Amino acid sequence: MTDTPEALIRLAGITKVYGSGPAAFQALRGVDLSVQAGEFVAVMGPSGSGKSTVMNILGCLDTPTAGSYQFQGVHVETMDRNQRALLRRHFLGFVFQGFNLLGRTSALENVELPLLYRGEPTASRHAAARAALAQVGLDGWEDHTPGELSGGQQQRVAIARAIVTNPAVLLADEPTGNLDSQRSREIMELLTELNCQRGITILMVTHEPDMAAFAHRQVHLSARHHHPDGDARAGHGRVCAPAGAFCRWPGRSRFAHTGGGGGRMIWNTLLLALREIRRNLLRSFLTILGIVIGVGAVITMVTLGNGATKSISDQVSSLGSNLLMVRPGQRMGPGGSAGAPMFKVADVQAIAAQVSGVKAVAPETRKAVSVVVGARNWSSVATGSTRDYFTAAGWTLTAGRIFNEAEERGGKAVCVIGATLQRELFGGGDPLGESMRVADFSCQVIGVLAAKGQSAFGSDQDDTIVMPIRTVQRRLTGDQDVRTLLVSASDSNATDAVKARVETLLRERRKIGANEDDNFNVLDTKQIAQTLSSTTRIMTTLLGAVAAVSLLVGGIGIMNIMLVSVTERTREIGIRLAIGALEHEVLLQFLIEAVVLSSLGGLIGVALATGASIGLASLMSIPYLFDPAINLLSFGISALIGVVFGYFPARRAAQLDPIDALRHE
Repeated sequence: MTDTPEALIRLAGITKVYGSGPAAFQALRGVDLSVQAGEFVAVMGPSGSGKSTVMNILGCLDTPTAGSYQFQGVHVETMDRNQRALLRRHFLGFVFQGFNLLGRTSALENVELPLLYRGEPTASRHAAARAALAQVGLDGWEDHTPGELSGGQQQRVAIARAIVTNPAVLLADEPTGNLDSQRSREIMELLTELNCQRGITILMVTHEPDMAAFAHRQVHLSARHHHPDGDARAGHGRVCAPAGAFCRWPGRSRFAHTGGGGGRMIWNTLLLALREIRRNLLRSFLTILGIVIGVGAVITMVTLGNGATKSISDQVSSLGSNLLMVRPGQRMGPGGSAGAPMFKVADVQAIAAQVSGVKAVAPETRKAVSVVVGARNWSSVATGSTRDYFTAAGWTLTAGRIFNEAEERGGKAVCVIGATLQRELFGGGDPLGESMRVADFSCQVIGVLAAKGQSAFGSDQDDTIVMPIRTVQRRLTGDQDVRTLLVSASDSNATDAVKARVETLLRERRKIGANEDDNFNVLDTKQIAQTLSSTTRIMTTLLGAVAAVSLLVGGIGIMNIMLVSVTERTREIGIRLAIGALEHEVLLQFLIEAVVLSSLGGLIGVALATGASIGLASLMSIPYLFDPAINLLSFGISALIGVVFGYFPARRAAQLDPIDALRHE
């Protein structure tokens, strides 16, 4: 007695019921089937008999409600979703009735898709896909998309995709259903060749007797039962031997052929994501627009804020190094000195003699004047002070000299002018030795101050004329009053101590009682800088926070578009799952698409922000300060937004049922 070989596939009592309750529909009831390696079996039956349902269960695209399905002796019905996907990936090839090719993907890319999910290197993947296309007679058609191929050619591409992994079993669901008689015969001859020459076990669903005649054995389904029609070893043609020994489950040494592992899979998934983005460039750009605006706005606001803070700090510093400004009255501003006695030059001398830690102390009195040189006239401010004024206020010269002691004591009509007056009255030429009319007297220019630019209070510091204080008092103000004392501390860490000593001395000199308030105020320019910088930073933070809202909006936009994309690509997802993509691989693909989109938006936003910041900084006359931290942080947040907002659509895609996804229109 001859031993019966173990069946490659065995179905026992397979039942499939769709729905529940009164709406339940029984597609299969008690189906038994046994298929051995090397067979070519045709499953026949009228429409509605359950042929495709049997094929979907055999292909692990669907699960039976009851019964047993064994593949190489292992019960498939007990496998989880990913185990069934691995079975499809490594043992099964599926030829669908409707081809199920990716529409905007070339024939080569369609065929190599199963190899991509197996982690095959690019070179071997291309070579295997080209060889499979050549085997089905499509050599030279590799770069054509399905829309550029005939129905027969599309079915050949589908067959090439099914055999490129050298599967143990090829499942063909109505492979000739959409073809004319000539193309149908070509496909059947090709399937016969694959069965006989490569030893691939083939199960084919068909309702056409002419096509079923190519098979070794025919199985008929009617009234949702199956009726075997003969035995493959008895009169229905010679069973072709399989091409090689099949690996048994679960040892499956064949699974060692997964290629380069996780790193290669991530790289391949990244390539898939980039490919999909490239095919939808306009939609991809519109999707990332919110991220681009958000990242660009945040970086621009923070960069300009930092530049403004630096500008204010520099402008305050330009008032003088470690400078204290002493003025009459209890507060600064209009009306602040009302009723308070003005300072005298003697106060300056007392501070210089009695307060330690002082680098320089100078009086300052000012008067708005009209200046005339030839046909040109200009409104400016004349400042009267001593030689120490240039040290205390941090002025340097670009030309000439400052007035000497004799000129200072004698109140000579000499002056040092700022860069603005040099430009407006002398056309930028050399003014040294020239005379100009200040109010109603003539003054000789002996020096030119280096430009400082705009002050922190908005005034032009270079629009000034510095003269000996006695000159200004005699010829312009007509009194001996000193309106401001400039005290420069020798050490930046000693300004608080110097300030306290100055206050104590002035209270004594101005005879202020112990319980009386000061009738003067001492302002530390360092405090001005800190206050203004703090205010600027707060405004920068607020503006940055407002701009960051657009990042959130951009993330929501990405999630919406990805959800739409999942809906639009449901059939594509079904195809990927059907050829063996695991749940986490589909999730990873869509998640990477979202991350790539948001990261791309972040990069574009960084680039645009850099250009905008440079341009606006120049327009606003503030320094451009590149801040790597805010650039990296903004880019990182944009990528994180892709992860956060892309996860839900990606998970939704990964959890689609392959058979339901394939039926989606």
